[in-house]
Amino acid sequence: MTGADGLLVLTSGDGADGDLAAALAEATSHPAHPPVLVLDPAGGDDLLRATRRAVAAGDVGPGDLVLSTSGSTSRPRAVVRTSASWAASARPLADLLDLGPGDVVGTAGPGASTLTLHAGWHALRVGARTAGAGGRVPPVDSTVLHVVPAVLAAVLERHEHPHVRTVVVGGAGLDPRVRRSALDRGWRVVEYYGAAELSFVGIACHAPGPVETAEGFAPFPGAAVRVRDGLVEVASPYLARSRLDATGTATPVAGTAFAGVGDVGAALPAGRFAVLGRPGAVLSGGSTVLVAEVEHALRPHLPPGAEVVVCGTPHDRLGEVVTAVVVGVDAVPATLRAATRSLPPAARPRRWLATGDVPRTGKGEPDRAAVARLAGGGR
Repeated sequence: MTGADGLLVLTSGDGADGDLAAALAEATSHPAHPPVLVLDPAGGDDLLRATRRAVAAGDVGPGDLVLSTSGSTSRPRAVVRTSASWAASARPLADLLDLGPGDVVGTAGPGASTLTLHAGWHALRVGARTAGAGGRVPPVDSTVLHVVPAVLAAVLERHEHPHVRTVVVGGAGLDPRVRRSALDRGWRVVEYYGAAELSFVGIACHAPGPVETAEGFAPFPGAAVRVRDGLVEVASPYLARSRLDATGTATPVAGTAFAGVGDVGAALPAGRFAVLGRPGAVLSGGSTVLVAEVEHALRPHLPPGAEVVVCGTPHDRLGEVVTAVVVGVDAVPATLRAATRSLPPAARPRRWLATGDVPRTGKGEPDRAAVARLAGGGR
């Protein structure tokens, strides 16, 4: 769908056989293509209106992509990048994966998610075939899987993918036990660290066999990575240009050459780095859930005098799950649990804990790190 302003809007069901990645590949085949919005159903009309405002303001134009980012409430968020910034990483990624025309890249999950969308778009870009966007697990004829850790765990349990040689995993940290299971199957495992705003930042390649690679990530080819004040930052040709909010206001992703998304990290030997997590966010099954937004949605439903602290607690398959600690009550009110139905599935608390009080900082605020430790055994 193209409007009077020239904005091309792609939604689930577009493209051959409903393949959104194929529709995007066709729409971006020329470097000066009209601006393209890939509309996630969760963003709906709000994101469409915001993008049209940005087009009118000149913040989105020819050659640009507007991509929805995973969030915890219905408030739309998006990033604005050039299709050239994606194209710049296509050959380095294909070389790392040894990906070519004989491969079938299998994905699973929402077709509009940046992880799934990029995997399909990239496969088509380098001449491979795609399969599986929207399903729970990739098709059994896949030779390369591009999935989140939870999907990889499900694939390994099913024993139905005889042709797989390489697994690409992103969106959340991979449980070493799941990685080892894939390696023991004879599959090569390629983990990457990145974000919708940053694209590829770090890469870790694991070959089948008993020997593990070095700890952490190496910088993705073409990326310069640093850990500054405890946070991971990157400078590369793959960065998005701006973040787009619900009003259509575009905010630059980077104030300097380097940009980050607030992930805590540590520098390691030989130029490698570790990613330790993101304060204020929970990475669950490949979705980034903002703690502040879940708390904002729950507060109106709290009993008088109560408060809620949301954190992430470990989960074997999803990496983390959203956990709500309700402070000042003997039991979690049913009305509070019911209020979470308005949140997207990844943002709904899977675990609940009612408590009289929680550890606090010197300012009297909840000590979030201590609360997360406390909540680890809560239900």
